[in-house]
Amino acid sequence: MAINTEYQGLGNNEKSAFEHAKAAASEAKAFKEAVSSSVENFTNSIDLRGRVQRHPLGMVCAALGVGYVLGGGLFSPFTSRLLKVGIRLAIIRRAGRRDERLRAPLADAGDIGCRFIFRTATRAASASGASRAP
Repeated sequence: MAINTEYQGLGNNEKSAFEHAKAAASEAKAFKEAVSSSVENFTNSIDLRGRVQRHPLGMVCAALGVGYVLGGGLFSPFTSRLLKVGIRLAIIRRAGRRDERLRAPLADAGDIGCRFIFRTATRAASASGASRAP
């Protein structure tokens, strides 16, 4: 399909270039006002200044975290290692809680045989889990 690139001039019904520019400028002003009011509403809703005054250390940590992620640190080897350590610590902590719940009835019962069986099972589980760890 051919494109008509020749100047066709202004007809009687068409607006002049100045009128188009004025309309564009007024639309740009309206857009600016809408954006500024939206930004102001957002700023008021998150109350950033108040949060910084109430929790300055937390906000510094949040800023460091955002900077780390925006700086490309999310997919770095350090983050991978840190995530692995965190997951391992969470698993160990959860396993420790489970062991405490299992040990409490045995300690109350005072049965030496049950304690021996529990220790043996715990050692076997930890030995088999340690051999599977990467």
